[in-house]
Amino acid sequence: MMRCILLLMLGVVLPAWAPQVQARVLEARIARIDSPVADLHGVSARLEWPAQSAQGRLQLSVDRLVAEDLGYAFRDLTWECPLQRPVDPQGSWHCEGALRAGAGPQMRLALDLEAAGITAALTDGGSRIHVAHDPDAADLARIELTRVPLAWTQALVTQAWSAAQLGAGSIDGTVRLGQAPGGTMALDAQLSLADGAFETVDASAAGEGLVAQMDIGYRSPGGRQLVNVQGVLGGGALLFGNAFIDLPDTQVPLQVSAVRETPATGWRLDSFSWRDGSTLMARGAAEFGVDAGLESLDVELVSADASQLPAR
Repeated sequence: MMRCILLLMLGVVLPAWAPQVQARVLEARIARIDSPVADLHGVSARLEWPAQSAQGRLQLSVDRLVAEDLGYAFRDLTWECPLQRPVDPQGSWHCEGALRAGAGPQMRLALDLEAAGITAALTDGGSRIHVAHDPDAADLARIELTRVPLAWTQALVTQAWSAAQLGAGSIDGTVRLGQAPGGTMALDAQLSLADGAFETVDASAAGEGLVAQMDIGYRSPGGRQLVNVQGVLGGGALLFGNAFIDLPDTQVPLQVSAVRETPATGWRLDSFSWRDGSTLMARGAAEFGVDAGLESLDVELVSADASQLPAR
């Protein structure tokens, strides 16, 4: 799951409290917070600080968080942790505790707040999302992903391909969130997929054991959605209808440039290409309906060594 709540809950609300932590009790209620990434509704915070204590108790709740571009929505977010004062005045404030969204599973959220910015880490077993926010940097946030389950990205994938159901697999890499002209979100990611799997609801397409490295760019100017993907596939198997593709362990370059004009229209692939050495080269363009059904396809296929095609 893309955890944009880190940037919003920590980067927007907490810095405003830092100068006031000498107060015995501090409460804040905010009806709504808007940002290029997501909107928060019904934000409540309470900080209790016993006199002469080295730490206080922070409680934070959000009634609803909506990241429309990314497809995520959370309700009843709660986070509670002991807020620790730094020994060194130039050091960072630290808070670590349980984070929960409604009746969902509990995760661990740790925050460090200092003058140079905010860092936070969300962990669930061996999976980790680390977020760094520097107010003087061009990026809104830099996010490091470590063994993040592929299934956490389901909402984001559903935005582009509603029929896809993600399965096994993990993602590592870096995501940079920025602000494009016009105040909309800009996303650039360098990701590695290991042992990925998916299947459509009608079983017409599936994949397993997928290995990939991808550079992904996302922009949403004027309500349009623009996605550019450059990467390589390095193994696994794919099924599309009656066509079964056994991907080689060698790298297969892949490129996709896609546009969706409005949420009420389907995706248009202005260009795509696939280069499996001398075995197969494919390039072309395509259009899909709102239901992700293929409406048009223009493709060129070239094979300089067709003897390898049966093995694919």
